[in-house]
Amino acid sequence: SKATSRRIPTQRTLRKLGRHDLDSSISKHHGGYVRVAQRMGLRSQFRRVKGYWQDAGNVVEELRTFSRSSGLDESQCPSYAQLERAGRHDLKHGVESLGGRKAATELLLEHQEEQAPPSQVN
Repeated sequence: SKATSRRIPTQRTLRKLGRHDLDSSISKHHGGYVRVAQRMGLRSQFRRVKGYWQDAGNVVEELRTFSRSSGLDESQCPSYAQLERAGRHDLKHGVESLGGRKAATELLLEHQEEQAPPSQVN
């Protein structure tokens, strides 16, 4: 049907229309363009560059964004079932490319320590 072939506007389109508010909200508060498109029953034109999911930094950032938008603990890798239920097979693949959930959780914890402010010693 025509409804299932409709696509969510691209980031470029929203910005060109001056809708930086929508772009920001989609990216920061609703899990990104792919997630919003899925929730609305639309298709996304968003594609990752080749090798994106093999870069640990990208996977860690995507996991953090997913966990934040899903109300999950950002220091733990979501279960494969959670990722699949959310339609995030791409992110599941990224986790697998890192060596699985245990390896991904270790990277999340390392990244969290790097982000933490230095502790003060009195």
